[in-house]
Amino acid sequence: MDGIVEGIGGEFNILRIDIHTDFGRELRNRFGFTATPEFVLFDGSGREVWRAHTPPAPEQLALVYNPIPTLDTP
Repeated sequence: MDGIVEGIGGEFNILRIDIHTDFGRELRNRFGFTATPEFVLFDGSGREVWRAHTPPAPEQLALVYNPIPTLDTP
């Protein structure tokens, strides 16, 4: 995880959440985390665009930089 933070931390907000704390349990319930580690990418509007149990590859990070247009995107 430290390597990820060092590599992209200046370009993304990265949060480490301990799911065994009250706050962590609240987030786990809200977002449906099933295991640790769990990596979740959100776009600028807060919509989840990717989730996995392994760190995101550059292709997944590109979803945040260059989101795929949808019908509701102008």
